[in-house]
Amino acid sequence: MIRVIIPHHLRNLAGTGAEVTVEVGGPATQRAVLDALEARYPVLRGTCLLYTSPSPRDRTRSRMPSSA
Repeated sequence: MIRVIIPHHLRNLAGTGAEVTVEVGGPATQRAVLDALEARYPVLRGTCLLYTSPSPRDRTRSRMPSSA
């Protein structure tokens, strides 16, 4: 179980409180946590791009659009 603090404007969008929990299968990388968060709250898909950067150990797929 991973605890995630949600920024205020995303709380309103997702209709959730300040803190949520998500289950992550396997290592808890940034991508795994965001994927679990987006799976639980589909309205958040694509909204967390500005709040994270890829982990140096997690280079298989970038969350940033190619135009960034």
